[in-house]
Amino acid sequence: DRWKREEVVQKMLPFLLEAKESGCQTFVDCTPDYLGRDVLLLQELSKLSGVNILTNTGFYGAVDNKFVPRFAFDESAGQLAERWINEWEHGIDGTTVKPGFIKIGVNSTNLSGMNT
Repeated sequence: DRWKREEVVQKMLPFLLEAKESGCQTFVDCTPDYLGRDVLLLQELSKLSGVNILTNTGFYGAVDNKFVPRFAFDESAGQLAERWINEWEHGIDGTTVKPGFIKIGVNSTNLSGMNT
């Protein structure tokens, strides 16, 4: 693991509680899979704070697709869509957490072949 979950909870929970006190009901976390998305951490923070936390499915293809997993270059658009649909229908990584949106981050220049 990149971090200790309990330390992250201790650091982040006060910010979420303050946001809730200010009227925030929902927080959108855009961290994609393969770049540290941790749905169990988000689920715990949501339960402790009472703030809805949305996470995503999809890929971060900016920086010339540097962070796109290798399989994404070999699979068809339909196969990739099936992965994302599976997360919505069955939950992410064996959990009951489902994505609230599809993340598709690309470069600001013309789309590469992989992105079209």
